Amino acid sequence: MLEKGLVSREVVPKNLVFTENGLLPMRDVKVGMTLSHGKVSSKVERGKLLAIKIRTNGGFVLTGAKETHVIPVVRLVDEKYVVEFIYAKDCRMDDLLLLHFSEKWPKTQYGTVTESVARFLGYLVMGASKNKNKLQVTIEKNEFFESMYFDMLGKEAVWENTGYKGYVLTPSDVEFFKEKGWDFFPESVQHKRIPDCILQSPRSVVIAFLQSAFSKFYDMRKGEGGKYLSFKSEGMGTQLQLLLLNLGVFSAKVLRKNKNRRGDFTYYLRVHNIFYKKFVREIYSEQETEKEKEKEFIPTVCVSKTKFFFPKFYQAWPPEIKELLSFGYYPVTINKIEDSFECDLADISIPDSNIYVADGFVHRAKS
Repeated sequence: MLEKGLVSREVVPKNLVFTENGLLPMRDVKVGMTLSHGKVSSKVERGKLLAIKIRTNGGFVLTGAKETHVIPVVRLVDEKYVVEFIYAKDCRMDDLLLLHFSEKWPKTQYGTVTESVARFLGYLVMGASKNKNKLQVTIEKNEFFESMYFDMLGKEAVWENTGYKGYVLTPSDVEFFKEKGWDFFPESVQHKRIPDCILQSPRSVVIAFLQSAFSKFYDMRKGEGGKYLSFKSEGMGTQLQLLLLNLGVFSAKVLRKNKNRRGDFTYYLRVHNIFYKKFVREIYSEQETEKEKEKEFIPTVCVSKTKFFFPKFYQAWPPEIKELLSFGYYPVTINKIEDSFECDLADISIPDSNIYVADGFVHRAKS
């Protein structure tokens, strides 16, 4: 479907791509690695060049060389939506960009990270924060966390009242986890990230991590009154979005200003209404209640009442847009095209298809 078009140059080394080894920044991609649409045959660093950043609905961001980077867009031509390859600088606000459900997962386990360990890490990563120079995990007390903690560290988890019921990590605990390669402790909640051992794990292990990460996200079907996953780190939100996208689930990252004296911001992650049932099936397959299974899913009811999705109702999509979805491509509207800036860039060649996926978006590779 995406075989013809212009030849692209320059990719951004920090862009995240799905490979046979998991989710990696483009700078770590080596010649011979297999990406979503084929094997990398060459890679050449280009140094600093002008780049462009395009923001879309759902909080996704596409970055590429301004003058020479090629992307597929969906445009209305003669009353029909068609896919065209254009240079990034020629994007228009009425264009649709394409996300892709890559379904590209590693086949081998990352070190000692099993499904149980990944689920344990989900609680640690999502709950980790700093309070008066103490690292703490603020989660609801649960038997699984306590059992895993005892099995791994050989001692009982000590729960303290720190404003929330949580566990305060000791320096020896921090060192233990760092030795395991789980250095997820942030300098601040804004810098929190998912550890590489999860990003580079097989599908079942990633799902186990997401089950505990989304443990408070289950009743979001209730709309504005429901519970949504909230976090302060935009980077971690992007990682979560890409992991869900690789499972075939589109989610939106929404920024909201908090109603407090500080006036700071919080990100919320929501799942598009037409993907909610798949989200529940993938993440909560073992935890879904009989009552929840009996509920009839109504796709015309949006999870969000805001304008973050295109279009609002799946039933209104034209046939050609629905066909793109059937091939694993999801169209998103452009919200903002930012001014050019300098960043490190590189050339990459994928002769099998000349296509690759970075930060969720479909890009054109060098021929």
